[in-house]
Amino acid sequence: MDVNKINGHSYYIKGGTNTGVYVFKDKSALVIDAGHTVGRGRRICSSLEENGMRARYVYTTHEHFDHYEAFQGIKQTAPHVELIAHEMAKPYIENLYIGKAYLVSSAPSKFQGKRADESVKYFNVDISVKDKLIIKDREFEIHHVPGHCMGQAVIITDDRVCYLGDSVFDRTIMAKYDMPFLYSIDYQRESLDKIKNLDFDYGLISHSKNVYNKAEIDKIIDENVEVLDRYESDIIEIVKTPITREDILQQLLVINEIECNFETYHFNYSTMGAFLTSLADRDMIDYIYDQGKIFYYGI
Repeated sequence: MDVNKINGHSYYIKGGTNTGVYVFKDKSALVIDAGHTVGRGRRICSSLEENGMRARYVYTTHEHFDHYEAFQGIKQTAPHVELIAHEMAKPYIENLYIGKAYLVSSAPSKFQGKRADESVKYFNVDISVKDKLIIKDREFEIHHVPGHCMGQAVIITDDRVCYLGDSVFDRTIMAKYDMPFLYSIDYQRESLDKIKNLDFDYGLISHSKNVYNKAEIDKIIDENVEVLDRYESDIIEIVKTPITREDILQQLLVINEIECNFETYHFNYSTMGAFLTSLADRDMIDYIYDQGKIFYYGI
């Protein structure tokens, strides 16, 4: 695993979830989005050591497990390491079952994986942050950008590098999944606009093969907005006739040729609910209950 320089003291390690690294003067490091699997955490520590660095802090941009599970491996290798997250992400990280239950609106199913039925804490957030993080003599900007989830918060280093987490979806992810996994459409739109107005030179998206400059990030944000606009337009057309949430989703999945497993279906089902909430809040749809079903229709 190579530790690749972005700018100044800001680096990254490639992976299914890219991992950021900020190195302090004493060669201790702030790891950003450690990623998936305990083994990755151990490998991160080995890579840092090979480069004369050592993990001391881990910041996770949000509460989804693929961004911080590897903290376990880092903690096993370096027991003094502390976990840092935004205050809105903290309760989800410390209670993994909440996210699992949220996805299916019930006790989690075995179809969601090996941890679905376990309700104990796996992690403790040592430091929760709101709008800034100060470590040693360095200050990092923290910007809360909900939409993908409630606890999403990007971090900007003094090297003008922004670690974006999943606040922005790269083209490769949009091409693969098309329908983004979102908690709130309105929050996501506001957050994308907020990110465009942040001051940084380089951006690292968690699920991406590239580091982008600010102009390139702004272009990708525009493409993210276009995807939201397209799906909203499709839904508005579909609800011209009363239809259930499940049938709206079914039409979108078929039209866009999206294949699902149990988990990705519920990701898309969540996004579908987020679109309906947005349209309802803007008085663009209403619903009726008939014969044991909820039907949505445009107004």
